[in-house]
Amino acid sequence: MQLLGHLRRAHRTLLKKERCLAGMSKQEVVDNIPNNCDEEQWKKLVEYWFTEGVKTKALQNKASRGFQKEIPRTGPRSLAQLVAILFIYYRHKDGTPVTDKAAENMRRMQELLNAGTQLIGESSHGGGILWAPDDAYAQVMGKERHGRVRGVGFGPTPSGRKAKDVLPDSTTPRQSYASDQRVVELEDQIATLTRARAEDANKIEALVQLVTLERTQRIERDAQFKKMMDSVSQHVRELRSQSEKDAHADVDDGDELDDGDALDDDDAHADVDDGDAFGDTLDDQDAFDDGDAFNDVHPGLAERFVSVCWGIWKERNVVRTGGRGKPGRVTLKTSLGLMDEFQMANEGPWKPAIASPDPIRWVPPPPGQYKVNSDGAVFANQRKVGLGMVIRDSNGNVIAALSSPMVGPLGALEKEAKALEAGMRFALDIGIRDAVLECDALEVFNAVQGFAAPSSSILFIMDGILQQARWFKSCCFFHTKRQGNVPAHMLAQYAKSLVSYVAWVESCPSHVERACAQDIDVATIP
Repeated sequence: MQLLGHLRRAHRTLLKKERCLAGMSKQEVVDNIPNNCDEEQWKKLVEYWFTEGVKTKALQNKASRGFQKEIPRTGPRSLAQLVAILFIYYRHKDGTPVTDKAAENMRRMQELLNAGTQLIGESSHGGGILWAPDDAYAQVMGKERHGRVRGVGFGPTPSGRKAKDVLPDSTTPRQSYASDQRVVELEDQIATLTRARAEDANKIEALVQLVTLERTQRIERDAQFKKMMDSVSQHVRELRSQSEKDAHADVDDGDELDDGDALDDDDAHADVDDGDAFGDTLDDQDAFDDGDAFNDVHPGLAERFVSVCWGIWKERNVVRTGGRGKPGRVTLKTSLGLMDEFQMANEGPWKPAIASPDPIRWVPPPPGQYKVNSDGAVFANQRKVGLGMVIRDSNGNVIAALSSPMVGPLGALEKEAKALEAGMRFALDIGIRDAVLECDALEVFNAVQGFAAPSSSILFIMDGILQQARWFKSCCFFHTKRQGNVPAHMLAQYAKSLVSYVAWVESCPSHVERACAQDIDVATIP
């Protein structure tokens, strides 16, 4: 459509030049109709030419066309600009013309410009637009040759140049487009980096909140555990005091069973009231959770404590209902005897001890590096997997830990590969750049090291692991057995009860603290 409009304007300009000559009246131009032209359309065109506004506009355009200072987007170059270019191109640095021919042409152009002669312009064979009468360049240089720019020769055409650009340069539309594309790419990269920075800030804020929450919960659990132990100590002192009273009563009367009640009614009722408070203490689920950690340190003590409490409770109920209670030391001996009988009855058949090989222990990384142990667990009934990872330094101290559930029907191999990938990402998030990555999946280890081709089910996960390895300053992979990866396995199992991930930074989870302390090979710590 643009080309059709250009041809239409050029045709009308040519008709005006050939049919509307200088000095002709309006009727003479109407009678000078071209062949094969509609008479009504010709009359309308002539009427348009002789309109006062059109005539005034035509004179203004002719006067300004020769002094145009901007390069048009299409069509021939401004001739006044070509004069300026010729004066620049054909002079030495000292201002003298390069040749006698150039000096003559510049002299003639300058004379025409100074004289301001008004000559009838000639048509442009290149674009079909009439030149202005005061076109000094066209008068001196002659008609433009096809495919060349007068005074310049072969080179960039006027339509390929930008506006307000007098001197030619090497910038092409293709180079300009490439520069614009590069600017767009850089803007996209800046936007991506900005989003990544915002996401990192959100992650850091979430980790800080998790650390604060974990610290608050730990303080509350410690307070509850202390409260429970204080209550236990108080009841033990009461039991010991009552046993001493019973012993003195046995010595005085010689009959420990006939010397009245070891616990009178008033004391019994008081003990029953205290028992309610003690029951409230035992009903605290958090206290029992911390009691598990206490039982790991003192095995069997919790069972004895519960058995003795049951015996005390039973004797107090007997006294409360009007029965005859037993002395405290008899209650203690009976309760512990019942527990021993229960344990002996439930023990399996005796088996000869077999010398076991040396246990597999956790080996610390070199000084200045951190070891990332990862493991996964499959929960088929819930259609999800659990990912666990522990990061420790060369002294065996826990730097960070993570337990994260992941929804999806992953298999045993896929969850191990996913756990290794998540462990690398977690280490990068907390700022570790020198890492030793260890897992208990031999097939995943061989695939990462290049010892064997990875399975098709973990091919994309392996690509992600190798891509993340480039972000570490130093990174190596090791394989261990399950016995050397117990804390990470426990964290993976812990994810079964979680809805979202739980992270510990600069602290060790209470339920894996004992496992972390036991699997360290002390001889290997520097």
